[in-house]
Amino acid sequence: MSLRVGRCAVTVLIMHAWAAPDRGATAEEVFQNISRALITSDDDEETTRVIENAQPSERIDADAVRVLKEQWAGPRTMRALENLQARSANLPAPADAVVTTAGGADEARQKAILAKITEYASHYVSALPNMSCTESTRFTSSGHESGLRGTRKPSAKLTDGWRLEDTVVEDLDYYQGTETYHTRSLNGAPEARPMGQIRLSYSRGELGSVLADTFDPASETQFVWDHWENLQGRRVAVFRFAIDRDHTHYWVCCVSTGSMTVNGIVRRRYKKWMSAYRGFVYADPDTGSILRFVFRNIEIPAEYNLQDARNLIEYSTVTLSGRTFLVPVRGVHFSRTQKGQVRDEIEFTNYRVFGADSSISFPKDEK
Repeated sequence: MSLRVGRCAVTVLIMHAWAAPDRGATAEEVFQNISRALITSDDDEETTRVIENAQPSERIDADAVRVLKEQWAGPRTMRALENLQARSANLPAPADAVVTTAGGADEARQKAILAKITEYASHYVSALPNMSCTESTRFTSSGHESGLRGTRKPSAKLTDGWRLEDTVVEDLDYYQGTETYHTRSLNGAPEARPMGQIRLSYSRGELGSVLADTFDPASETQFVWDHWENLQGRRVAVFRFAIDRDHTHYWVCCVSTGSMTVNGIVRRRYKKWMSAYRGFVYADPDTGSILRFVFRNIEIPAEYNLQDARNLIEYSTVTLSGRTFLVPVRGVHFSRTQKGQVRDEIEFTNYRVFGADSSISFPKDEK
């Protein structure tokens, strides 16, 4: 997976809804809501608000809090998590523990699960059918950062300091491993220009290349068992992983490093680098199929104006021509520079056979 112009984005849940109170939410719903907020922002105050607004109907236990703290939580977030655990202490326990950290799987079981995940990821791209879908991206920012081309102003204001800059809808064709994009609309109006003429920064490659690179033996990825977790109505195995800069295939392009004047014209200067990254992979222990993939860029060179970058991809089952596939359905990319923060929220819908009018159906409980 490659990133354009200093951003490495993925697929999304509508972020701003996460701050809304979880009235009577189950422990799993509260846990996943907080987990996504932690993954997709480094704003300690913003994540704290999500936790404080949560109204669980079930107990949030110590294991759940421990796992959330390890997902890049700041000091205020940690205190808010402890308060959440305390105020839910007298609520009924969930029928099934949201997470289980004690015991886990024995070493042989861990190796067997990881082998299944590796096999699945290694063949994921080649196993996908030729298909099309609709990709909708909401580009938001906070502070002075902007991915707009030209002098266009943000199209709307959002709460919590986030403003909507653009909503771009594209048709994505996936044919024999190659992705082709055709812009359909910009902020609700018909648009045909390619994304590169609309935005300074955007992302490509969400349909599987980052998985292939992570599980490529040449990457020498380090995997460590982490915990069991309930996700999308099933028990999943969660592994931590890390790839260093000497073995990564993940490149970030093109972070602004300043400007220069050529013949009286000011031009921005950009550089790219191969980025180390680490994160979590959530997978079915029996089939190895991946339901969520989370990663954060690390060891960012000091000369770049990129201080943090986090990514989330979530997958769901679709049915196409009588066969089922796990495909990206939503996710997010978050990044922060000295000037501000940016967050791209992406949703994939209307999967269909490539070149055909028939569409892929989503099971009601997984849509």
